Amino acid sequence: MPSTTITAIPGVVRRLATSVLGHSATASTPVSAHTFAATASYSYAYLTSSLAAVRHSSTATAATTQPTRQEALSTFRGLLRAARHFGPYNHREYVRRRARDAFREHRAEQDPAAVRRLLDDAASQLAVAQRQGRISALYGAARLVVE
Repeated sequence: MPSTTITAIPGVVRRLATSVLGHSATASTPVSAHTFAATASYSYAYLTSSLAAVRHSSTATAATTQPTRQEALSTFRGLLRAARHFGPYNHREYVRRRARDAFREHRAEQDPAAVRRLLDDAASQLAVAQRQGRISALYGAARLVVE
C-alpha cells in the first residue's frame, strides 16, 4: 500500500490524523493508506461531533453576549464587501440594497435579544452572500452600460 507523511495531508484532516495517531506522531511520521482509511470513519465522527460542539458553544455564547455597535457595523460592511464579488450589476445592487434597507429598518431596535437575533440572521445572510459571490465570480459577465 502507498505510504504518505502527515505533512502531505491537508489541514483539518492532518490535525485529525495526528490526534488519532497519538501525540507521539510527528509531521514526518509515515501513514499507510490502510491506516489512514481505517481512521477516516473515526475522524469523520470526531470532526462532526467537534463541529456540533463548537456550534452549540458559539450559539450559547452568542445568545448571552450583548450585541455591540462594532459587530453590527462589521456585519454591514461585510455584506457590502460581499456584494462587490457579484458579477452581474443587478445582483450586486440587490445585495447592497437589501443590506442597507434591512439595517435601516431595524436601526431603532433596542431589545438586546431582538438585536442579537437580527445580527445572527445578518451573519447567516453574509455567509450566503459570500458563497454566492464566489460562485458568481466563476462566471464572467459582460459589464452593462450603466456600470
